[in-house]
Order: sequence, then structure tokens, then C-alpha cells
Amino acid sequence: MPNKRTILKTKTFSRDLKKLPVEIQKVSFQCAKSLSENPLDPLLNIKKMFGYKVLWRVRIKLLL
Repeated sequence: MPNKRTILKTKTFSRDLKKLPVEIQKVSFQCAKSLSENPLDPLLNIKKMFGYKVLWRVRIKLLL
């Protein structure tokens, strides 16, 4: 079984996530699950944050 990564969220992220529509929240959780299982998944739009050693950003795009 491959190693899963731990995803930490900030208070700001949690607060802002609650303000989003439920459908976007669900997609966010799906992306987080994919990220923890396979951070190299080409479907994830992930980039390392400049100036940080272990901070990455993920951009979520809804396909409607």
C-alpha cells in the first residue's frame, strides 16, 4: 500500500471553504483525497509555493 500524505488546512481555508457551495466543497474533498493518495496525478493542478519548503497550492477547476 502506498504512503498517504497528510494534508493540513489553515483556519482561513476552513472558514472560506464553508462559504462555498456544497458541490464545490465536495470537489475540494475529492481533490484532497487524490492529492493524499497520488500527489503526482496529472489531473491535479498543483504547484509549490515560492519561498516555502513544504507548502503547495492546489487549484480546483469544476468541469460543468
